[in-house]
Amino acid sequence: GKRAYSSVVTIGDEYIEQEGYVYLKYSLEDDTHSDTGYNFPFAIKAYITDDTEIIGNLQRGKIVKVQYENSNSPLDELKIKSIEVIEN
Repeated sequence: GKRAYSSVVTIGDEYIEQEGYVYLKYSLEDDTHSDTGYNFPFAIKAYITDDTEIIGNLQRGKIVKVQYENSNSPLDELKIKSIEVIEN
């Protein structure tokens, strides 16, 4: 059958400029079956570089849209290409 996934990404801890990273909380939902839904929460530590495009004010709990430089990198080496706050 077809899978129906949706995900929400929020700032877990505020961005600390001196250290160059932010914790992102993902909530991946699988609602393939109408009678049962599954939620798979996890968090990653992602790095913000001088080349990262930041749109909006990064604050804890804000929903964001994230693009990575190379999503094939190991999770502990992910570098953010752009991050945009989509909830004010």
